[in-house]
Amino acid sequence: MLLSRRLKAVADFVPQDMICADIGSDHGYLPIYLVGERIIPHAIAADIGKGPLESAALNVRKYHLADKIELRLGNGLTVLRSNEVECVTICGMGGSLMSEILDNSPEVVDALKCMVLEPNVGAHLIRRWSGENHWQITAEELIEEDGHFYPIIRLEKGEMAELSAAEEFAGPLLLEAEHPLLGDYLNYWRHKELKLAMQLLAVGQAETDEKAQALQEKWSAIEEEYQCHFHSKL
Repeated sequence: MLLSRRLKAVADFVPQDMICADIGSDHGYLPIYLVGERIIPHAIAADIGKGPLESAALNVRKYHLADKIELRLGNGLTVLRSNEVECVTICGMGGSLMSEILDNSPEVVDALKCMVLEPNVGAHLIRRWSGENHWQITAEELIEEDGHFYPIIRLEKGEMAELSAAEEFAGPLLLEAEHPLLGDYLNYWRHKELKLAMQLLAVGQAETDEKAQALQEKWSAIEEEYQCHFHSKL
């Protein structure tokens, strides 16, 4: 099966031979690829929607993998038992929802060895969550596809040094590697958030002024650290 560049990058972060659950699996493309390419021996494809899961079931049968990919209907990690899988992939959700899913199933999360997460927005919330919950970022990638940016983060058990504002927003490993897409990615979000700051200032209330100032200070710190790594301005 051919995957999109985004899902292929997620697949590349899944460790060899780990039993894996794909949460929000939609059409089941990721687990079908992982099992079909013999990267992993067995997978669970889960989705909260009956329609997407039926599509996944059709695809699993199409690729003759019904004996190796189990389908489950349910919300988040509640479809899993503790120690049932070693790795979880979650793609195409916001960082806030992903954090909520992880917080709602602590017994399952505690038993995992690895998580590969692709938040379509709010990646900084996942990085913050990882530091607060004793997970470390061991790999990061940034993909641009159809005009959208997709950060991909692999987490493994371990302690992580507190992240700076720039590391939390941009990704510590992406900054360290001076990723070629990082400038465009940060400029995209800087434009959106500083525009929001101007709108908040226009309201002229103490609470909104405080939020606007926080956004402006955050981006000043991010720009400064970016310049230290890349020796150029955003």
